[in-house]
Amino acid sequence: MGLFALTNLVDMTGLSFQSVFGGGLDRFVFFAGSPSAARSVLSSIAAGWGTILGVVFSVTLVTVQLTANNYVPQVLTEFERDKTTQAVLGAYVGSITYALLVLKTVRTGEGGQVVFTPTLGTNVAILWAVLDLLLLVLYIANLLSFVRPFRFIQSTVQSTVAALGALGAPHAAPWIEPADPYSWQPTGRDLPRREVRAPRDGIVVRLYWKDLLAALRRHARRWLEAQEAAEGTAWHLRAEKGTGERVMEGDVMAVIEAPLAARRLDEIVTWVQIAYDIGRERRPVEDAEYGVILLEAMGVKACTDGSPQVAVECVNGLFAVLLRVLAAPRVATRLQGEIDGVIVRVERPPVDLFATTMVAFRRVMDAAVSRQLDAVPREMGTGLAALLLRMGREGSSEKMRRLLDAFMPLYRLAMTQLQVHDTLQAMAGQLEGVAQEALAEGRAVEAQWLREALQDLETAAPPAVASRIRKVPAAEVERV
Repeated sequence: MGLFALTNLVDMTGLSFQSVFGGGLDRFVFFAGSPSAARSVLSSIAAGWGTILGVVFSVTLVTVQLTANNYVPQVLTEFERDKTTQAVLGAYVGSITYALLVLKTVRTGEGGQVVFTPTLGTNVAILWAVLDLLLLVLYIANLLSFVRPFRFIQSTVQSTVAALGALGAPHAAPWIEPADPYSWQPTGRDLPRREVRAPRDGIVVRLYWKDLLAALRRHARRWLEAQEAAEGTAWHLRAEKGTGERVMEGDVMAVIEAPLAARRLDEIVTWVQIAYDIGRERRPVEDAEYGVILLEAMGVKACTDGSPQVAVECVNGLFAVLLRVLAAPRVATRLQGEIDGVIVRVERPPVDLFATTMVAFRRVMDAAVSRQLDAVPREMGTGLAALLLRMGREGSSEKMRRLLDAFMPLYRLAMTQLQVHDTLQAMAGQLEGVAQEALAEGRAVEAQWLREALQDLETAAPPAVASRIRKVPAAEVERV
């Protein structure tokens, strides 16, 4: 509307391209025809791009629907949020709207009207139509990328890693994780209590802990200064619902106990309700657990459909997430802060992304083994070996042991059900390589763990594979 108002104002001033640029330039670049010619051009632009827009919408809907059916329905959400799609479709709608607005101002002199030709407006409409042609090429290329699952997998991994980084961000002073567990119920007398209830049905898309803690700290100090809160008292806030959980209207999301006046407790209830973002669907950019679930769903469906390349890409995505999970600091479920003598204690639901990721690995492995897709177990073995090598070089023995304990059941599953012996031999060989490096670097304890894991696999493997599994000699481990 602003562009139309500007160009229409210039046209109404009576300026012409001939007077500005000279008499020859307009014949080659700019439109300087009659009102009838302007009306014809503008009508063609509006009608032509209206038809193209309808075709584009139809092709888009069919393409996205097929992609969603082949992979996961969340592709629709990814497409809806795509900035390129929004910009191109907006440009199409804008060019049609602009052409129609300019067309309305054309006057041919019929019925005693004053002749008026929106020269500048018509030229802008023509240039916009040419730009739309270039954007059409960009749109088609962008649309084709949605047909390939690798874009969605990569986007999901990036969003999950970003959400994981926000989840595991260390809390700032004065908030600390108590060294000793504390009871929810305060000692002594009962305190005034408030329940924070869900205002509507939906899913907890995100819980803004940082903003909530900042609000508690800010207002605690203000109420102390106003003598509405006393030093030496304790406030308690317990979140019953966490990110990704479904709530119904009226469900208890959090509980507050504090020795405060009723109106101050009601203010805290309002802050907590604002901190809860309740929406219609989960999003991996704010919910790391949901990102893992999406990768699992795509991996299982790819195995079921016999698409090993897609399944392998999902496995790689899960390993990328698992690496960040191992590197991230532990998510504190209890925080305590002392603000000018007032102790504020906060609890939130526990988050175990390591367990969620391992469940995803197990389900993808189950689906791959049932279809005898050896590429997935082979890639899982490669990824685990790489992680073990990295943990060993970083001196993270505890994480290395945790990985072995979590992945050995998956290895045993492959050894007992997968019929591709070369892949089973490769998986065992990768673990043997990790054990050899641990032994060479003098990490005897880790080498012994790997030796025990190989012995376990030797027991579960078919005889043809078990006979070829090489183990680190026990004497070498003892010597180191």
